[in-house]
Amino acid sequence: MDTKPPPLDECKLSHLDEYKMLRDEITLYQQEIHRTWLWAIITAGAIYTWLVTHRADINALPKSVSILLFFLPTFFLIVCCLRYYSFTHRINTINKYLLKVEEDAFGQENNSEFSGFLHFSEKTRFGGFSHSVISLNITIVLWLILICCSGFCSGFLSFKLL
Repeated sequence: MDTKPPPLDECKLSHLDEYKMLRDEITLYQQEIHRTWLWAIITAGAIYTWLVTHRADINALPKSVSILLFFLPTFFLIVCCLRYYSFTHRINTINKYLLKVEEDAFGQENNSEFSGFLHFSEKTRFGGFSHSVISLNITIVLWLILICCSGFCSGFLSFKLL
């Protein structure tokens, strides 16, 4: 039995197959974005809890190491923020391509009632901005608030507990 994959020219996907595959990929990225939020919040909370409850162990360490331990949650939140942004950027890139697939499948005219979801969402703008731009700006602000609060808490706790 031959287990070699078929040549690339025989593996061409139709627009519909490609559309479905990319929508599934977006769903996967959305699940990863949700996990990233959970990892960020739960891990930061767990580290802060451990730091507060193990003050004696932390005080036995050199002062520079102790201070770095208190800023570990902030560093982790920055890494999660970058992970979140990379998934969001990938989703936006796929959406731009899917707009072109929809134009090819449904035609260039946006007057059709069934022009595809991405065209529909582009038509329903809020104050001149698309929903994706608004939600991205809101999440950027939320990440910045979370990171700033974490940095403030880290500085405050390291000052009070050390």
